[in-house]
Amino acid sequence: MKRGLWAICLWLALLLAGCGGKEVAVSIEAPPGSQGFVYSHEEVAGSGKIELSCGEGLGDTEAVLLPVDDTPPVQPVYLTPGMPVAVKVEKGKWYKVGVNLENSGDEALRVFVKVRGAEVRIE
Repeated sequence: MKRGLWAICLWLALLLAGCGGKEVAVSIEAPPGSQGFVYSHEEVAGSGKIELSCGEGLGDTEAVLLPVDDTPPVQPVYLTPGMPVAVKVEKGKWYKVGVNLENSGDEALRVFVKVRGAEVRIE
């Protein structure tokens, strides 16, 4: 019985270690006077699911993943600080992360979206 319990514990530990992956902060800059969706320069790719959450400077807002191959964007999701959201993605497809922002200031506004379970590259 001990051997079976040990095997289950090992399997569970490996499963949890493989879930989610490393979290990275993707930077998004909204130029002065911008309104609506603004997108990251970084691109992300996942293997079926990517988890998004609010990062530094970002409050409640809509977020979307825009494919870099000009196909329609993934259905927008609503981000709330402290509440990660899972987004289904096509395996191997690259996306830009976008958030709905308004910047009525005179300087660029930089915010971050936390991304887990994705590979990241610079455009």
